Amino acid sequence: MSDRAAETEVTFDADLVDRLAAREHQTYVLLTGRPGPAYADLSEDEKELNRESVRAIPDKLRHVGLRAVWVNAAHEEPLELTPAEVETLACAEHDRWIEHTVGRGYTWGPDRDDDAVPPTHPDLVPYEPMSGDERRARYTPAVAARLGPGQLGEAAREKDRARVRNLPAILGRTGIGLRRLSR
Repeated sequence: MSDRAAETEVTFDADLVDRLAAREHQTYVLLTGRPGPAYADLSEDEKELNRESVRAIPDKLRHVGLRAVWVNAAHEEPLELTPAEVETLACAEHDRWIEHTVGRGYTWGPDRDDDAVPPTHPDLVPYEPMSGDERRARYTPAVAARLGPGQLGEAAREKDRARVRNLPAILGRTGIGLRRLSR
């Protein structure tokens, strides 16, 4: 049996989810170039947003034909995601963020205003261009009603892509590698 055949798929238990959420937050702060609080200093809602992102990793990976396995990280370079995988995963992550943000009561607005009633965020728009029918098929009516016109701007899309491109390295620092599923 080859070493690859013997690899164990990762179970994202609560401890691993929290460790990866902290690393993902740290990477996000570095990517934005803006000072941000340490993970430990985030509100519980902000921590949960990061945890939700991590809990969604296995499903998002399977969607693009990948799986997470335990590896000897000292002897392995992280898998480089293809441009198509990056785009698909970035879109999925943005959709997950939309669901979370609308669930917190936010609606689209041209400017971010956490103190408005309801609070607004300019990134509450689909990742990619969509017709009205496509929006209704992709989002629940409650979510679709809170989305703004158009699509996510290129700078915000690139931020989502950068987070996804960093995922293999974040996982690798925890001893997790990515494998392509056999077709």
